[in-house]
Amino acid sequence: MTNDLYLTQEALEKESRAMTLQRFDSQLTERKQKKEESATYYGAPLMKRAIEPVAKALREKIAEAEAGRSGPRMTARK
Repeated sequence: MTNDLYLTQEALEKESRAMTLQRFDSQLTERKQKKEESATYYGAPLMKRAIEPVAKALREKIAEAEAGRSGPRMTARK
């Protein structure tokens, strides 16, 4: 009796794992085909790390343009 329950549970867990892997692979392939890799498990952290440095550089450039220092003034900052 216990052996049957164990085998049933093991089969259910193997099936669940296989379904999870299949779903993961299909979602990854779908996102790659749609060119939405920023929504993948590896793209999301990369985007998070990339956004902050770019935003910081933009804030610095805007502050520099508003400071009125000598040099070409940025007209696109508006």
